Amino acid sequence: MVMVWSRKPVATGPSAPVYADIKERGWHRLLRYGAVQKLLPGVRILLVGALRRQAWLLENLTIRKAVNTAVAAGQFLLKSRRMAAWPVFVKIDITPLCNLSCTVCVHADPNGNPALEKQEFKARQRMPLEQYRRIIEQIQGQTSAVSLYFLGDPLLHPNVDEMCRIARDAGLNVHISTNFSFSLTDERIRRLVRSGLTHMTVCVDGLSQEAYQRTRVGGRIDRVILNLDRVCRFRREYRQCYPRIEVQYLKFQHNSLPGRAALCLEPHDRRIGTRPQGTLLLRLPHYLRDGCRQALQAGQQVHLRRALHDRA
Repeated sequence: MVMVWSRKPVATGPSAPVYADIKERGWHRLLRYGAVQKLLPGVRILLVGALRRQAWLLENLTIRKAVNTAVAAGQFLLKSRRMAAWPVFVKIDITPLCNLSCTVCVHADPNGNPALEKQEFKARQRMPLEQYRRIIEQIQGQTSAVSLYFLGDPLLHPNVDEMCRIARDAGLNVHISTNFSFSLTDERIRRLVRSGLTHMTVCVDGLSQEAYQRTRVGGRIDRVILNLDRVCRFRREYRQCYPRIEVQYLKFQHNSLPGRAALCLEPHDRRIGTRPQGTLLLRLPHYLRDGCRQALQAGQQVHLRRALHDRA
């Protein structure tokens, strides 16, 4: 989250303007300065990855995980051919199935594309629970987080809740990425919130159905907003901070927003990640959050004249 300090730090010498600006804008802006641009490419890659996924690294951190992360980073920079460290993050594709046909995905309508027409995604390709359990047993204590998606939507796996619990009991942070365009009952949402899931990325590529469905073919934005609202409500009811929510917004010509907008969830959730440019902020003071949520549920777009910053 972008950090704004009330006072600029006092510094002298050539580095003073840079230091003051970094403190004001946030540490992730460090990468924009020429001095850092000249660093080794490997260092820059590590900085970008660590800053983007800092919560996966820092939350539930142990000494063994910290040592493993340091060893992995050192071997990455030295371009070692043989790694002594365990993977810091492990991505596990628990199911290749998806309920949508998004235009930017392998699940898109083939439209005569021979490569897409040859693809087959079957229920039998879902990962068995016992195989998943063996993977977690091998990496626990060393790896910091597991991400349970790649080709498909993890909510289509019948054992996703149990998989989250297995990883969480092993001391791992657990992440999923989902379109969240499902007709889910309150009980199903409650199970997800209580499953041990720590981080969830939700794809919201439009705040109106017309814009949303051009990218998320077959999806419904009203279901996404409703599901997000219930996750926040049940999480508050259980007095939990997890799962933390990150909203992803892929920007195209048909869904670009003029200025900054806000999808209102909870103040400790992550920002909306936008591509290729801009940042949509999730953090709002309580006196704006409820009103913006009602407007979004009514199908209206919410725009802010100025960015709202909060300390992270």
